[in-house]
Amino acid sequence: MKEPLTTLSASLVLALSAVPSVAAEPLTEDKLQVLSCLEQLDQGAEWSQCLDLMFGPCAEHKVGSEVHLACLGEERLSWRLVLVELQAQVFEAVTPSGASDLATLLGQWTGYVVQKCEAVGTARADISSEAGQLGCEITEMVGLSGEFAACLEGRSAAPYCSYPQN
Repeated sequence: MKEPLTTLSASLVLALSAVPSVAAEPLTEDKLQVLSCLEQLDQGAEWSQCLDLMFGPCAEHKVGSEVHLACLGEERLSWRLVLVELQAQVFEAVTPSGASDLATLLGQWTGYVVQKCEAVGTARADISSEAGQLGCEITEMVGLSGEFAACLEGRSAAPYCSYPQN
């Protein structure tokens, strides 16, 4: 699914390139392709394609090996940087009520991710519980990054994503 950047990716690049606090590394083309893939899930893209893009940087390593876990750790950190930047932009853009709602949701989301990813790690213990947990955390961060990108682009129906009236 290595196709040119879609409208989503192109507009996200433009939106984030105007923000000086975003380093060039966090929103690389491969990350934009992952977000684009997720956006296209209801238009024919397959979840497996998105996973291949998401975990491509670590695919050459044996699952559960030290180098694989280190790679997943780097990917988690990299996606965390993207998530934090997009989250900051959303908080800045939405109404105070929307920001309050989002803060509440994020508190709930964090607990949900911890429980879910611990369970995934336990379920994948025969392969690598740590790799399963890291992979779960990455997919959750990527999904939320996609939601934040949709909010910033005016495509989200989430109640928190309400902009002030000028």
